Amino acid sequence: PGDFVPRRRVGQFFVDAGKKAVDHAAIKVVPKAVTKVSRSQGGYLVEAEGEEPCECSWIVLATGAPAASGSRAARFGDVEGVLCADASNEVPRDASVGIVGTGLTAVDTLRLLRLRGHTGPIVMASRNGRFPPIHRPHFDPSVLAEAPFQMKQCTAAAIASLPDGLDANELFMTHLKPLVEADLAELGPGFMDSIGPQAVTDGVAELEKTVADYDTGETFRWQSAVVFGMAPLVAHVWGKLSEAGQKEVLGSPWARVFHNCMNPMPVESGKVVLEASRAGMTVRSGLKAVTRTPSGFTLDSEGNSDPVQHVVDCTGAEFRLSQGGPMFQSLLEAGILTEHHAGGAVCHPGTLQADQAGGGVFVMGHLVRSAHYMTSGLTYCLIHASMVSAVLREKVKAP
Repeated sequence: PGDFVPRRRVGQFFVDAGKKAVDHAAIKVVPKAVTKVSRSQGGYLVEAEGEEPCECSWIVLATGAPAASGSRAARFGDVEGVLCADASNEVPRDASVGIVGTGLTAVDTLRLLRLRGHTGPIVMASRNGRFPPIHRPHFDPSVLAEAPFQMKQCTAAAIASLPDGLDANELFMTHLKPLVEADLAELGPGFMDSIGPQAVTDGVAELEKTVADYDTGETFRWQSAVVFGMAPLVAHVWGKLSEAGQKEVLGSPWARVFHNCMNPMPVESGKVVLEASRAGMTVRSGLKAVTRTPSGFTLDSEGNSDPVQHVVDCTGAEFRLSQGGPMFQSLLEAGILTEHHAGGAVCHPGTLQADQAGGGVFVMGHLVRSAHYMTSGLTYCLIHASMVSAVLREKVKAP
Protein backbone atom coordinates (compact mmCIF):
# COMPACT_ATOMS: atom_id res chain seq x y z
CA PRO A 1 0.00 0.00 0.00
CA GLY A 2 2.86 2.42 0.63
CA ASP A 3 4.59 1.76 -2.69
CA PHE A 4 4.76 4.63 -5.19
CA VAL A 5 3.51 3.72 -8.65
CA PRO A 6 3.99 6.45 -11.30
CA ARG A 7 0.75 7.33 -13.04
CA ARG A 8 2.24 6.49 -16.42
CA ARG A 9 2.67 2.89 -15.23
CA VAL A 10 -0.89 2.85 -13.89
CA GLY A 11 -2.06 4.07 -17.29
CA GLN A 12 -0.17 1.29 -19.03
CA PHE A 13 -1.89 -1.23 -16.76
CA PHE A 14 -5.29 -0.01 -17.94
CA VAL A 15 -4.17 -0.05 -21.58
CA ASP A 16 -3.11 -3.68 -21.21
CA ALA A 17 -6.38 -4.55 -19.45
CA GLY A 18 -8.30 -2.85 -22.25
CA LYS A 19 -6.48 -4.88 -24.89
CA LYS A 20 -7.47 -8.09 -23.14
CA ALA A 21 -11.09 -6.95 -23.02
CA VAL A 22 -11.06 -6.16 -26.75
CA ASP A 23 -9.78 -9.65 -27.52
CA HIS A 24 -12.96 -11.10 -26.01
CA ALA A 25 -15.42 -8.71 -27.67
CA ALA A 26 -16.68 -8.04 -31.20
CA ILE A 27 -14.57 -4.90 -31.54
CA LYS A 28 -12.41 -3.99 -34.50
CA VAL A 29 -9.34 -1.98 -33.61
CA VAL A 30 -7.80 0.11 -36.39
CA PRO A 31 -4.31 1.22 -35.31
CA LYS A 32 -4.23 4.19 -37.66
CA ALA A 33 -4.58 7.91 -37.08
CA VAL A 34 -7.92 9.43 -38.00
CA THR A 35 -7.26 12.28 -40.43
CA LYS A 36 -10.75 13.59 -41.16
CA VAL A 37 -14.34 13.45 -39.91
CA SER A 38 -17.15 14.91 -42.01
CA ARG A 39 -20.92 14.72 -42.22
CA SER A 40 -22.54 12.16 -44.49
CA GLN A 41 -26.04 11.11 -45.43
CA GLY A 42 -25.97 8.31 -42.86
CA GLY A 43 -24.34 10.34 -40.14
CA TYR A 44 -20.57 10.76 -40.28
CA LEU A 45 -17.69 9.68 -42.51
CA VAL A 46 -14.46 8.78 -40.69
CA GLU A 47 -11.23 8.64 -42.68
CA ALA A 48 -8.05 7.04 -41.33
CA GLU A 49 -4.58 6.74 -42.83
CA GLY A 50 -4.47 3.98 -45.46
CA GLU A 51 -8.01 2.77 -44.68
CA GLU A 52 -11.29 2.90 -46.56
CA PRO A 53 -13.62 5.62 -45.23
CA CYS A 54 -16.02 4.31 -42.62
CA GLU A 55 -19.57 5.61 -42.31
CA CYS A 56 -21.08 5.59 -38.84
CA SER A 57 -24.03 6.97 -36.94
CA TRP A 58 -22.26 7.66 -33.65
CA ILE A 59 -18.79 8.83 -32.68
CA VAL A 60 -17.29 8.90 -29.19
CA LEU A 61 -14.15 11.03 -28.93
CA ALA A 62 -12.02 9.71 -26.08
CA THR A 63 -8.64 10.96 -27.26
CA GLY A 64 -7.44 12.62 -24.08
CA ALA A 65 -5.14 15.63 -24.27
CA PRO A 66 -2.43 15.24 -26.90
CA ALA A 67 1.05 14.52 -25.63
CA ALA A 68 3.39 17.47 -25.55
CA SER A 69 5.46 17.83 -28.70
CA GLY A 70 8.72 16.04 -28.01
CA SER A 71 9.87 17.14 -24.58
CA ARG A 72 8.25 20.58 -24.79
CA ALA A 73 5.63 21.56 -22.25
CA ALA A 74 2.20 22.83 -23.22
CA ARG A 75 1.63 25.84 -20.97
CA PHE A 76 5.17 27.20 -21.21
CA GLY A 77 5.77 25.93 -24.74
CA ASP A 78 6.79 29.41 -25.86
CA VAL A 79 9.75 29.29 -23.46
CA GLU A 80 12.40 27.32 -25.30
CA GLY A 81 13.77 24.37 -23.33
CA VAL A 82 11.00 23.95 -20.76
CA LEU A 83 10.31 20.24 -20.27
CA CYS A 84 6.98 18.50 -19.82
CA ALA A 85 6.53 16.23 -16.79
CA ASP A 86 7.13 13.04 -18.77
CA ALA A 87 10.56 14.35 -19.80
CA SER A 88 11.86 14.94 -16.26
CA ASN A 89 14.33 12.08 -16.76
CA GLU A 90 16.28 14.43 -19.07
CA VAL A 91 17.36 16.49 -16.05
CA PRO A 92 20.92 15.59 -14.93
CA ARG A 93 21.03 14.33 -11.34
CA ASP A 94 23.31 17.13 -10.14
CA ALA A 95 21.57 19.99 -11.98
CA SER A 96 19.32 22.62 -10.41
CA VAL A 97 15.71 22.18 -11.46
CA GLY A 98 12.52 24.19 -11.13
CA ILE A 99 9.23 22.31 -10.89
CA VAL A 100 6.32 24.47 -11.99
CA GLY A 101 3.25 23.52 -9.99
CA THR A 102 2.57 22.03 -6.56
CA GLY A 103 -0.23 19.65 -7.52
CA LEU A 104 -0.29 15.89 -8.05
CA THR A 105 1.84 15.87 -11.20
CA ALA A 106 4.43 18.11 -9.57
CA VAL A 107 4.60 15.87 -6.49
CA ASP A 108 4.87 12.77 -8.71
CA THR A 109 7.74 14.44 -10.58
CA LEU A 110 9.51 15.25 -7.30
CA ARG A 111 9.15 11.62 -6.20
CA LEU A 112 10.62 10.38 -9.49
CA LEU A 113 13.57 12.78 -9.24
CA ARG A 114 14.32 11.59 -5.70
CA LEU A 115 13.94 7.94 -6.68
CA ARG A 116 16.56 8.52 -9.36
CA GLY A 117 18.91 9.97 -6.75
CA HIS A 118 18.70 13.63 -7.75
CA THR A 119 21.21 15.70 -5.76
CA GLY A 120 20.89 19.14 -7.36
CA PRO A 121 18.89 22.05 -5.90
CA ILE A 122 15.11 21.91 -6.43
CA VAL A 123 12.63 24.78 -6.52
CA MET A 124 8.87 24.12 -6.59
CA ALA A 125 6.69 27.12 -7.49
CA SER A 126 3.01 27.69 -8.18
CA ARG A 127 0.42 30.45 -7.98
CA ASN A 128 -0.85 29.53 -4.52
CA GLY A 129 2.02 27.46 -3.10
CA ARG A 130 -0.33 24.83 -1.71
CA PHE A 131 0.06 21.07 -1.95
CA PRO A 132 -2.81 18.60 -2.41
CA PRO A 133 -4.49 17.46 0.80
CA ILE A 134 -3.80 14.01 2.21
CA HIS A 135 -6.31 11.21 1.72
CA ARG A 136 -6.67 7.86 3.37
CA PRO A 137 -6.55 4.67 1.25
CA HIS A 138 -9.98 3.30 0.40
CA PHE A 139 -9.14 0.05 2.21
CA ASP A 140 -8.38 1.91 5.46
CA PRO A 141 -10.74 0.73 8.27
CA SER A 142 -11.68 4.34 9.07
CA VAL A 143 -12.77 4.82 5.47
CA LEU A 144 -14.75 1.60 5.33
CA ALA A 145 -16.54 2.49 8.56
CA GLU A 146 -17.44 6.02 7.48
CA ALA A 147 -20.81 6.68 5.84
CA PRO A 148 -20.57 8.78 2.66
CA PHE A 149 -21.01 12.45 3.50
CA GLN A 150 -24.32 13.90 2.32
CA MET A 151 -24.72 17.60 1.56
CA LYS A 152 -28.14 18.77 2.72
CA GLN A 153 -28.07 22.49 1.96
CA CYS A 154 -25.55 22.72 -0.86
CA THR A 155 -27.16 20.32 -3.33
CA ALA A 156 -27.42 20.11 -7.10
CA ALA A 157 -31.00 21.42 -6.86
CA ALA A 158 -29.89 24.38 -4.73
CA ILE A 159 -27.13 25.23 -7.20
CA ALA A 160 -29.54 24.91 -10.13
CA SER A 161 -31.79 27.53 -8.52
CA LEU A 162 -28.98 30.12 -8.47
CA PRO A 163 -28.74 32.81 -11.18
CA ASP A 164 -26.68 32.01 -14.26
CA GLY A 165 -23.61 33.92 -15.36
CA LEU A 166 -22.07 34.66 -11.96
CA ASP A 167 -18.52 35.79 -11.34
CA ALA A 168 -16.28 33.63 -9.14
CA ASN A 169 -16.42 35.68 -5.94
CA GLU A 170 -20.18 36.15 -6.15
CA LEU A 171 -20.82 32.45 -6.73
CA PHE A 172 -18.43 31.06 -4.13
CA MET A 173 -18.58 33.62 -1.35
CA THR A 174 -22.09 35.07 -1.66
CA HIS A 175 -24.13 32.04 -2.72
CA LEU A 176 -22.18 28.87 -1.90
CA LYS A 177 -20.29 29.78 1.28
CA PRO A 178 -23.41 29.96 3.55
CA LEU A 179 -24.70 26.64 2.18
CA VAL A 180 -21.37 24.83 2.44
CA GLU A 181 -20.64 26.12 5.93
CA ALA A 182 -24.07 25.00 7.11
CA ASP A 183 -23.42 21.50 5.77
CA LEU A 184 -19.84 21.30 7.03
CA ALA A 185 -20.33 22.98 10.41
CA GLU A 186 -19.20 19.78 12.15
CA LEU A 187 -15.78 20.14 10.55
CA GLY A 188 -15.20 23.40 12.35
CA PRO A 189 -15.62 27.10 11.55
CA GLY A 190 -13.99 28.70 8.54
CA PHE A 191 -13.90 25.57 6.41
CA MET A 192 -14.82 27.43 3.21
CA ASP A 193 -12.19 30.07 3.92
CA SER A 194 -9.56 27.34 4.22
CA ILE A 195 -10.19 26.14 0.66
CA GLY A 196 -10.69 29.56 -0.89
CA PRO A 197 -8.51 31.38 -3.41
CA GLN A 198 -5.94 32.77 -1.03
CA ALA A 199 -2.32 31.82 -1.46
CA VAL A 200 -0.32 30.63 1.52
CA THR A 201 3.03 31.97 2.65
CA ASP A 202 4.24 28.55 3.78
CA GLY A 203 2.75 25.57 1.94
CA VAL A 204 5.25 23.25 3.60
CA ALA A 205 4.07 24.23 7.10
CA GLU A 206 0.47 23.63 6.03
CA LEU A 207 1.45 20.20 4.69
CA GLU A 208 3.36 19.35 7.88
CA LYS A 209 0.22 19.88 9.92
CA THR A 210 -1.85 17.78 7.50
CA VAL A 211 0.64 14.89 7.67
CA ALA A 212 0.84 15.17 11.48
CA ASP A 213 -2.97 14.97 11.68
CA TYR A 214 -3.07 11.91 9.43
CA ASP A 215 -3.44 9.44 12.28
CA THR A 216 -6.42 11.31 13.73
CA GLY A 217 -9.95 10.96 12.43
CA GLU A 218 -9.98 14.57 11.23
CA THR A 219 -8.17 13.88 7.98
CA PHE A 220 -10.75 11.47 6.67
CA ARG A 221 -13.73 13.44 7.93
CA TRP A 222 -12.45 16.28 5.74
CA GLN A 223 -11.78 13.88 2.86
CA SER A 224 -15.22 12.33 3.15
CA ALA A 225 -16.92 15.73 3.02
CA VAL A 226 -15.00 16.82 -0.06
CA VAL A 227 -15.00 13.59 -2.04
CA PHE A 228 -18.51 12.39 -1.28
CA GLY A 229 -20.17 15.73 -0.63
CA MET A 230 -18.57 18.34 -2.84
CA ALA A 231 -17.00 16.52 -5.79
CA PRO A 232 -20.34 15.54 -7.40
CA LEU A 233 -21.31 19.24 -7.46
CA VAL A 234 -18.30 20.50 -9.44
CA ALA A 235 -20.01 20.39 -12.86
CA HIS A 236 -23.09 22.17 -11.49
CA VAL A 237 -20.97 24.90 -9.90
CA TRP A 238 -18.82 25.33 -13.02
CA GLY A 239 -21.93 25.72 -15.17
CA LYS A 240 -23.18 28.67 -13.08
CA LEU A 241 -20.11 30.78 -13.82
CA SER A 242 -20.14 33.34 -16.61
CA GLU A 243 -17.50 33.01 -19.29
CA ALA A 244 -15.59 35.78 -17.52
CA GLY A 245 -16.09 33.93 -14.22
CA GLN A 246 -14.74 30.70 -15.68
CA LYS A 247 -11.71 32.53 -17.03
CA GLU A 248 -11.24 34.11 -13.62
CA VAL A 249 -11.20 30.66 -11.99
CA LEU A 250 -8.79 29.27 -14.58
CA GLY A 251 -6.33 32.11 -14.06
CA SER A 252 -6.46 32.39 -10.29
CA PRO A 253 -5.98 30.30 -7.13
CA TRP A 254 -9.76 29.73 -7.12
CA ALA A 255 -8.86 26.72 -9.26
CA ARG A 256 -7.65 25.07 -6.05
CA VAL A 257 -11.27 24.74 -4.91
CA PHE A 258 -11.75 22.42 -7.88
CA HIS A 259 -8.35 20.82 -8.32
CA ASN A 260 -6.37 20.37 -5.14
CA CYS A 261 -9.39 19.71 -2.94
CA MET A 262 -10.81 17.12 -5.33
CA ASN A 263 -7.45 15.47 -6.09
CA PRO A 264 -5.80 14.52 -2.78
CA MET A 265 -2.54 12.58 -2.48
CA PRO A 266 -1.43 9.65 -0.30
CA VAL A 267 0.41 10.44 2.90
CA GLU A 268 3.61 8.88 1.49
CA SER A 269 3.73 11.63 -1.15
CA GLY A 270 3.33 14.27 1.53
CA LYS A 271 6.23 12.81 3.46
CA VAL A 272 8.44 12.90 0.35
CA VAL A 273 7.71 16.61 -0.06
CA LEU A 274 8.60 17.25 3.59
CA GLU A 275 11.81 15.20 3.31
CA ALA A 276 12.82 17.19 0.22
CA SER A 277 12.07 20.45 2.03
CA ARG A 278 14.25 19.44 4.98
CA ALA A 279 17.01 18.55 2.48
CA GLY A 280 16.94 22.11 1.11
CA MET A 281 14.15 22.25 -1.50
CA THR A 282 12.61 25.72 -1.92
CA VAL A 283 8.83 26.14 -2.27
CA ARG A 284 7.42 29.40 -3.63
CA SER A 285 3.92 30.83 -4.00
CA GLY A 286 2.87 33.71 -6.27
CA LEU A 287 4.53 32.33 -9.42
CA LYS A 288 4.22 34.87 -12.22
CA ALA A 289 6.52 33.75 -15.04
CA VAL A 290 9.23 31.44 -16.27
CA THR A 291 12.02 33.41 -17.94
CA ARG A 292 14.77 32.10 -20.19
CA THR A 293 18.30 33.26 -19.28
CA PRO A 294 21.77 32.62 -20.79
CA SER A 295 22.50 30.07 -18.05
CA GLY A 296 19.05 28.46 -17.88
CA PHE A 297 15.87 29.94 -16.43
CA THR A 298 14.44 31.94 -13.56
CA LEU A 299 11.19 31.18 -11.76
CA ASP A 300 9.77 34.63 -11.09
CA SER A 301 7.39 34.84 -8.14
CA GLU A 302 6.32 37.61 -5.79
CA GLY A 303 9.47 39.03 -4.26
CA ASN A 304 11.74 36.24 -5.58
CA SER A 305 13.55 35.21 -8.73
CA ASP A 306 15.06 31.73 -8.44
CA PRO A 307 17.70 30.73 -11.02
CA VAL A 308 17.68 27.10 -12.20
CA GLN A 309 19.31 25.17 -15.04
CA HIS A 310 16.19 23.18 -16.01
CA VAL A 311 12.44 23.67 -15.70
CA VAL A 312 9.79 20.92 -15.66
CA ASP A 313 6.24 22.17 -16.33
CA CYS A 314 3.81 20.12 -14.23
CA THR A 315 0.78 22.37 -14.60
CA GLY A 316 -0.93 20.24 -17.25
CA ALA A 317 -2.22 21.03 -20.71
CA GLU A 318 -5.32 23.08 -21.38
CA PHE A 319 -6.11 21.34 -24.65
CA ARG A 320 -7.15 23.63 -27.51
CA LEU A 321 -8.94 21.89 -30.37
CA SER A 322 -7.59 24.48 -32.79
CA GLN A 323 -4.08 23.32 -31.91
CA GLY A 324 -4.94 19.65 -32.47
CA GLY A 325 -4.17 17.50 -35.48
CA PRO A 326 -6.00 17.09 -38.81
CA MET A 327 -8.94 15.21 -37.25
CA PHE A 328 -9.78 18.04 -34.88
CA GLN A 329 -9.26 20.61 -37.62
CA SER A 330 -11.81 18.78 -39.80
CA LEU A 331 -14.30 18.55 -36.92
CA LEU A 332 -14.06 22.30 -36.35
CA GLU A 333 -14.28 23.17 -40.03
CA ALA A 334 -17.38 20.98 -40.47
CA GLY A 335 -19.05 22.64 -37.48
CA ILE A 336 -19.30 19.29 -35.70
CA LEU A 337 -17.28 20.55 -32.72
CA THR A 338 -17.06 24.02 -31.21
CA GLU A 339 -14.01 24.99 -29.18
CA HIS A 340 -14.61 26.12 -25.60
CA HIS A 341 -12.58 28.95 -24.07
CA ALA A 342 -11.52 26.71 -21.15
CA GLY A 343 -10.28 23.96 -23.45
CA GLY A 344 -11.95 20.94 -25.02
CA ALA A 345 -15.27 21.05 -26.84
CA VAL A 346 -18.60 22.68 -26.04
CA CYS A 347 -20.96 19.87 -25.03
CA HIS A 348 -24.20 19.20 -23.18
CA PRO A 349 -23.31 18.68 -19.50
CA GLY A 350 -25.85 15.89 -19.02
CA THR A 351 -25.31 13.84 -22.18
CA LEU A 352 -21.82 14.95 -23.36
CA GLN A 353 -23.20 15.37 -26.89
CA ALA A 354 -20.97 17.85 -28.72
CA ASP A 355 -22.54 18.03 -32.19
CA GLN A 356 -25.41 20.42 -31.61
CA ALA A 357 -26.83 19.84 -35.09
CA GLY A 358 -26.51 16.09 -35.63
CA GLY A 359 -26.30 14.96 -32.00
CA GLY A 360 -24.25 11.90 -32.86
CA VAL A 361 -20.82 12.95 -31.56
CA PHE A 362 -19.94 12.53 -27.88
CA VAL A 363 -16.85 13.66 -26.01
CA MET A 364 -15.34 12.41 -22.77
CA GLY A 365 -12.24 12.74 -20.63
CA HIS A 366 -10.16 15.87 -21.16
CA LEU A 367 -12.44 17.06 -23.97
CA VAL A 368 -15.27 17.57 -21.43
CA ARG A 369 -13.39 20.32 -19.60
CA SER A 370 -15.86 22.86 -21.02
CA ALA A 371 -18.90 21.43 -19.21
CA HIS A 372 -17.47 19.50 -16.25
CA TYR A 373 -14.14 21.25 -15.61
CA MET A 374 -12.84 18.29 -13.59
CA THR A 375 -11.78 15.80 -16.23
CA SER A 376 -8.56 14.15 -15.12
CA GLY A 377 -8.43 10.83 -13.36
CA LEU A 378 -9.88 7.40 -13.91
CA THR A 379 -12.98 8.10 -11.83
CA TYR A 380 -14.07 11.03 -13.96
CA CYS A 381 -13.43 9.12 -17.19
CA LEU A 382 -15.59 6.26 -15.91
CA ILE A 383 -18.35 8.74 -15.07
CA HIS A 384 -18.15 10.21 -18.57
CA ALA A 385 -18.22 6.74 -20.14
CA SER A 386 -21.31 5.79 -18.14
CA MET A 387 -23.07 9.00 -19.22
CA VAL A 388 -22.34 8.34 -22.89
CA SER A 389 -23.33 4.66 -22.70
CA ALA A 390 -26.61 5.60 -20.98
CA VAL A 391 -27.55 7.85 -23.91
CA LEU A 392 -26.48 5.31 -26.52
CA ARG A 393 -28.44 2.51 -24.86
CA GLU A 394 -31.58 4.57 -25.39
CA LYS A 395 -30.75 5.52 -28.96
CA VAL A 396 -29.20 2.33 -30.31
CA LYS A 397 -31.88 -0.36 -30.11
CA ALA A 398 -31.29 -3.91 -31.23
CA PRO A 399 -33.50 -4.89 -34.21
